Amino acid sequence: MDPIFELSLIMPTRDSRKLLRALHHQLRTAIVSGRLQPGLRLPATRKLAALTGVSRNTAVAAYELCCKARAISVFGPVQGHS
Repeated sequence: MDPIFELSLIMPTRDSRKLLRALHHQLRTAIVSGRLQPGLRLPATRKLAALTGVSRNTAVAAYELCCKARAISVFGPVQGHS
C-alpha cells in the first residue's frame, strides 16, 4: 500500500498561498512522530502532487525543505540536481 494514503494529509484550499508550508509541515510531522518509518520510500513528486492537489513544483519544494531540515534523505540521482 502506498504510504501517503495512510497519512490523511489535510491541505488548504487550492488557491491558498499556504500549500507549501502545509505540505512540508505535515510531511515533517509525520516523519518526526513516527507515522512514516525510517527507510520508507516516499512517493515520487508527480504522484505526491496528484495525491495532494498541489503543483509538482510545490511537491518538489516540500521535499527539498524536508531534506534541508534533515527529515528525509535522497539516495541515488535526483533529476535536475548535480
